[in-house]
Amino acid sequence: MVETPSSYTDPTATDDEGKDEALRLLLVANGVGQVRVLPPIAEIVIGRAPESTVQIDHPSVSRRHCLVHQTGEVSVEDLGSANGTRAAGAVIERKRTPVLLGAPLEIGKVHAMLLRLRSEPDADLVVSEQGRWFQCAGAERVDLEKRQHIGALLLTLALHRIVMPETSVSTESLIRAGWPGEKLLKAAAAVRVRVALATLRKIGLRSLLSRRSGGYFLDVKTVELAPERAR
Repeated sequence: MVETPSSYTDPTATDDEGKDEALRLLLVANGVGQVRVLPPIAEIVIGRAPESTVQIDHPSVSRRHCLVHQTGEVSVEDLGSANGTRAAGAVIERKRTPVLLGAPLEIGKVHAMLLRLRSEPDADLVVSEQGRWFQCAGAERVDLEKRQHIGALLLTLALHRIVMPETSVSTESLIRAGWPGEKLLKAAAAVRVRVALATLRKIGLRSLLSRRSGGYFLDVKTVELAPERAR
C-alpha cells in the first residue's frame, strides 16, 4: 500500500460516519482546480480520451492513463501511460496498488487526490466542492451562487491548499479558473483577479487570503471541501 505522507492529515479518514459515500477526484491541472465525483462503478478509467470515465484534457495525460478500482480497498493501476502515475511520490505500476485516501497523486503532470468528503466538515475554512459557498470557523456561511467567477477562484485556491499545500496560485491560473476560455488582455485580466480577491477579503477572507512571491494562497491551518448537498 502507498502510504500517506505524515505531514498530511486527511479529515475524512477518521471514521466512516458522516461521510458522503461518493469518491471524489480532486485535480489541479494547468493551475486550475476541479472536483470530479466518481460514479459508483467498479473501475474508473482516467485518461485524455473523450470516452474515459474521467477525462483530463492535459498533454501529459495518456488517452487511457490509469484505473481507479473502487471494489474493496481503493486502488490505482497505471495503464502503461507515457508519463506515469504516482502516489505519495511512489511509482504506480501496471497492477492494482492500494492507496490511502488523501495521498497526493500525480497523473502525468496533473496533481490529484482521492477523497471522501465529510457531510459536516469542521475546519478553519470550508468551501463547497463547486465553489458555491464558503464558511469560516465561527462565522456564517457566505453564498457565492451569484458570484460564480469568485467561487471558481476560491475553489482553485482551496484545492491548491489541499492537494499542493506548499504552492501558491499565480494570477494566470486564477484567470484561467475564473474566466475559462475568455480572451482577455493581460492587464484587464489582472484587474479582474484583483477585484475578485478584494471582494473575497471583504466578505470574510481578509485574514486568510495572502500573497507571496509567485501568487496567492490561503493562509489557514485546515481547509475542507463540503459536498454540494451539505447546505
